[in-house]
Amino acid sequence: MSSHGFVSGFVLAAMFGLSAPDLLAQPAPTSLVLRFDAGAVAPPAGRTGGHPDEFQFGAPGVAMALRAAGIAYLEKVFPAFRSQDRFSTNLAGESVLLDDLSLFYSALVTPGTSEAQIRQLRSVSGIREVGAPQVRRLTLVPNDSLFTRQ
Repeated sequence: MSSHGFVSGFVLAAMFGLSAPDLLAQPAPTSLVLRFDAGAVAPPAGRTGGHPDEFQFGAPGVAMALRAAGIAYLEKVFPAFRSQDRFSTNLAGESVLLDDLSLFYSALVTPGTSEAQIRQLRSVSGIREVGAPQVRRLTLVPNDSLFTRQ
């Protein structure tokens, strides 16, 4: 597996630990992690978050879908990551392509929002992924001698 695939899988497993059926079998979450398509959303100038009405949307229907799903606030999950940061090099000097972490946003959901409203977000063009935030804890010490340098 390429390093890009490993990073993609790690990030997605950490952020979207539940499958869609698992998420929908539980009460509607109070927060979500959304991954948008490139160019679908831009935060207010000079800020990393705000009310969805303050954002600029490049994909039609995204703003209306967020309102319909009861999204009260959006905030970049990785505010310092810029789209161009995905082009990087590893410690061996090899070029690597990272996931575009600038596309991930945390969303606060209005209390009383239903699972059906959240489920609708999955079918909106411009929204690539929707999931409940997951906290993962390491249960072992990695045997990678370079782990502390990553």
